[in-house]
Amino acid sequence: MVASDHSPVVATLLDKIPRGKQTFRFDKRWIGKDGLMEAISNGWNSESDSGAGKFVEKLNNCRRAISQWRRELTPYGRQTIEELKSELYVAQRDDRRSREEITELTFRLKEAYRDEELYWYQKSRCSWMQLGDNNSKYFHALTKQRRARNRITGLHDANGIWSAEDKDIQNIAVSYFKDLFTTTKPEAFEESLAEIQSLITDQVNNFLTAPATESEVDEDIKEEIKSTLGITNIGGMGSYLGLPESLGGSKTKNFSFVKDRLQTRINGWSAKFLSKGGKEVLIKSVAAALPTYVMSCFRLPKTITSKLTSSVAKFWWSSNGDSRGMHWMAWNKLCNSKSEGGLGFRHVDDFNSALLAKQLWRLITVPDSLFAKVFKGRYFRKSNPLENIKSYSPSYGWRSICSARSLVNKGLIKRVGSGTSISVWEDPWFPAQFPRPAKSNGSLVDPLLLVNNLIDSRSNFWNIALLEEIFDPEDIAIISALPVGALTKEDTLAWHFTKSGKYTVKSGYHTAQLCQMWQTSGNNQSYTLSVPPGTTGLGTLSYSYSNGNFPTESIFANLDHLFWRIPSDFDSSAFPWIIWYIWKARNEKIFENIDKDPLEVLRLAEKEAQLWQSAQIELHHETHGTLELVNRSRVGNTALDSNYSGYRCFVDGSWKESDKFSGTGWFCTSSNGEPPTMGAANLRRSLSPLHTEFEALLWAMKCMIGADNQEVEFLTDYSDLVKMVSSPTEWPAFSVYLEEFQSDKEEFSSFSLSLISRNANVKADHLARKIRTEPLHITFVNNIPQE
Repeated sequence: MVASDHSPVVATLLDKIPRGKQTFRFDKRWIGKDGLMEAISNGWNSESDSGAGKFVEKLNNCRRAISQWRRELTPYGRQTIEELKSELYVAQRDDRRSREEITELTFRLKEAYRDEELYWYQKSRCSWMQLGDNNSKYFHALTKQRRARNRITGLHDANGIWSAEDKDIQNIAVSYFKDLFTTTKPEAFEESLAEIQSLITDQVNNFLTAPATESEVDEDIKEEIKSTLGITNIGGMGSYLGLPESLGGSKTKNFSFVKDRLQTRINGWSAKFLSKGGKEVLIKSVAAALPTYVMSCFRLPKTITSKLTSSVAKFWWSSNGDSRGMHWMAWNKLCNSKSEGGLGFRHVDDFNSALLAKQLWRLITVPDSLFAKVFKGRYFRKSNPLENIKSYSPSYGWRSICSARSLVNKGLIKRVGSGTSISVWEDPWFPAQFPRPAKSNGSLVDPLLLVNNLIDSRSNFWNIALLEEIFDPEDIAIISALPVGALTKEDTLAWHFTKSGKYTVKSGYHTAQLCQMWQTSGNNQSYTLSVPPGTTGLGTLSYSYSNGNFPTESIFANLDHLFWRIPSDFDSSAFPWIIWYIWKARNEKIFENIDKDPLEVLRLAEKEAQLWQSAQIELHHETHGTLELVNRSRVGNTALDSNYSGYRCFVDGSWKESDKFSGTGWFCTSSNGEPPTMGAANLRRSLSPLHTEFEALLWAMKCMIGADNQEVEFLTDYSDLVKMVSSPTEWPAFSVYLEEFQSDKEEFSSFSLSLISRNANVKADHLARKIRTEPLHITFVNNIPQE
């Protein structure tokens, strides 16, 4: 006996295991089946023999009722799955079977697979692995292993002889425990102990009885802390989560394992049998991902990053894996995006900076996290992580995070709330290509001027006359377009190069790349940063598309158009399924010589796409409950349901960089037959189309509140607006608008915001476009002049 878990054991040592009454076990597969709840209710409410209605008797009645109901169920198991697979195979090859029958068989087969997996999951008693990854075989094997582990096949007796017969196993076990727990009742211990040499000398005894020293107390405290926190090992020279615990000495030596790991992975790939496309996929999906976790925590030395780049470049240019190959182009040029003539490979140093900037951003935006509290208590107790404060013996992790300050400062912008904490001439609050302070027109200015001094407290809007007096004319238009928060709203920090205002590694990497290009060119060339339209008003992208026609005759160009350049208002949700079923039909033609009707393939793909989308909605409802705000990234040109209650308000905005005003419009219909109402207004041009769309929604909500319309369904064709309203915490750049939205939303008894196609929103779009081109500020509600 080596150890015991002190759990009770029931062992049967008879020739034949008696078959007792089968124990009742609840099967999760029953949940949701017809008749289960009725059986439980009938069992619970049935009269017991004693009539006392005891709780235990009610449970027994429920067990009996469920057992009786279970016998009438359709059987489960592998046989049912095979029968359904055969039926589905026959139905798919029978032209007379309808699509509804095939869909029904597919659904039944999926349920049978799910029931089979759930059954073996329960039998395996595996609690750490989740369902949903087709783990039935693993659960089955785990069950067989557990059963085999719980069976005694033989025992060695006292003489070391192996016995496998049931009678012999029984006798050996009984004899062993009988000898183990039978005492010999010894009495004279002194004579036996007299022959044993004493190990405790007087010196050792004095040491043991001496008072405890300070070092011993410290050691005891450490052991107590280890026991309380559950610490089993004290780190040092080992590794934790793949990272070295100690980073003393040469950093190149400490992080050499990253280079070795990448080199080992690359050496395992056969460059001889890979095309350039295959190499590109491996480099981007595997090689570039290997050092990601390490680079998100520490700054890799230049020696390591150069060797990583060299290994990947050698793999890219080599033709057989052994030679270095001819490097026809500098690797930095290959790291440019494809639109700039490169292949989109990652520049290791810039990607390292972008990952570390993510950690620094967390310190700024989530100060209450344990991560931020630890670093604040050690390095910036009375300041913020962006200030360059010298600290005594900083860790390499903190030094790595600090190395990303320059990148974060390039994209950090202060969003105006009340403006009381923003310096006009020092803080980066102006949304130019890179955030910067405002520019003066050359007149004498107050160096301590704050942004709140530029806001008219009565109207809570910019003091245009004051702006024209002290600022450069080019800055006035953009400053006046900035939204102003309430007098009590705090100014916030945001990331300039994303629409939402939250830092992302992707945007940080592109910012680092742009800065690198500027440094390389010596600032002699002009580069344009691709800033999302939600951050600045630098321009818009116009794209013409003829519905139903591809732009060229090239298959590759059309696929590029299909995946990445199709307009957002076009319904492309079924495209992946269409391409997949075309590929399946192609394989069946080549390998099985089966011809498929193209229209039938198209209908099947569209049907599968609809089923998948409905399943995602059901899954989301099961996980998160029914959402009030509907968010669909793209919708088709389908007609809206004519059956609705309350009011339906279509909202749209119109924005153009060269115009003086932005246009907003709404068109409202009623379910009780009232005449439709509408409104249009032009506002001072905002920063971007997304700002204009939100302003249009806010104005429409205020108009509905003024008309006392309590049940309103708002409809928009701008998907980012729906995403923003659905997840307001993910869009800090629009916090001023979102606070006003939440306040107005409480005025409605029923509110929803849904996404529709652009073709279904033509009336509101026409109103917004028409009012935008007016030369003066105009607002119309129900009295819009005809053309």
